Amino acid sequence: MNIRDLQNSQEFLNIVLDQINSAIFVVDQDHVIKSFNNALAKLFKIEEKEIIDQLLGNALGCVFTVQENKKCMTTQNCSHCEIRKAVSGVMRNSPTPRQILTREFQIDGQYVLKHFYFMVQPVKYKDQNMAIIIMDDLTELEEKKAHLEKLNELKNKFLGIAAHDLRNPISIINMYSASIMKYFNTNLTNEQVDFISIIHRTSVFMLSLVDDFLDISTIEAGQLILKIEPHDYQAMVSEIVRLNRIIARNKEITLVFEPGPSFSHVYLDSRRIEQVLNNLISNAIKYSPPGATIRVTLEATEKEVITCVCDQGPGIPAAELTGIFDEFYRPSTVSTAGEKQTGLGLAIARKIVKAHDGTIGVSSEENAGSRFYFTLPLHRNAGNI
Repeated sequence: MNIRDLQNSQEFLNIVLDQINSAIFVVDQDHVIKSFNNALAKLFKIEEKEIIDQLLGNALGCVFTVQENKKCMTTQNCSHCEIRKAVSGVMRNSPTPRQILTREFQIDGQYVLKHFYFMVQPVKYKDQNMAIIIMDDLTELEEKKAHLEKLNELKNKFLGIAAHDLRNPISIINMYSASIMKYFNTNLTNEQVDFISIIHRTSVFMLSLVDDFLDISTIEAGQLILKIEPHDYQAMVSEIVRLNRIIARNKEITLVFEPGPSFSHVYLDSRRIEQVLNNLISNAIKYSPPGATIRVTLEATEKEVITCVCDQGPGIPAAELTGIFDEFYRPSTVSTAGEKQTGLGLAIARKIVKAHDGTIGVSSEENAGSRFYFTLPLHRNAGNI
């Protein structure tokens, strides 16, 4: 048999279609099934006699037709059916893009919730307009996705509870170690002072880590509530920079603020944006050497204000830039004074900025410093979101 004979062979075409895992079937303009492949019969566990020349919804066991015991296209829910709309659109020469269908079907006498990707394309046969429907079963994938989302929710709940319970004892360790260093260090040996200093520094880091865990669990659980109010943003940033100069000065680093042109008030949650800016500035200080200059600048367009923190640190390798805002990201570069990182600060900053309808990003070159920036919309309403 030559290739032309094969192409003209109905049997050959049927063999090809039956090897395809996607469910494929053809309906006429009355939504009656005229042809199908084996994948459709297997997917809905129905025989040929229950498919050919049957209305689409009735053949597949659509929950709408089963519960109302009516013909497809006559139930009270048919007007909302995605497949019906897509087929009708194709008949009017308006092809529909690939989309998702989530629907209950009666399969083997049981109601089963199914998830499909489906697409509908026009086909003409003997001057008759028809539609070919291709369906891919996503049910198993969606069920696994729902299971993972539930596990993620449990993880966030556990993190929140654990972090909350850890915060009080760590705070006590931090408070008492600070008190010993301040009021009783004259009665301690140098070795004891070193021990207490290590305890205090470790408790400070652990408190920071616990606070980050609380933040990330709150955000991931969808419980981040922003109190959006108008603020003099230039004055706000100026004060944040002033407070961070004390830390920068301890490392002989110069921290400069360049407010740029004046602009109107910015609507934001001041506590959360202060958290973002403090994170970016503290990171710049951690990775900049003594004698470096860090610049915090503001720029404004008609729609947004852009805040930049530019350092003179070692820069970030290009391969690491794409994952720098991921949770638990740890850079290959080392802080100049051995400061520790929780790996959550930038991830939290990204989520906070995104919640403000802004964007955050970075540009960097090795041995040439880094420029972190984030944007905030200039025009929005006050309130909680």
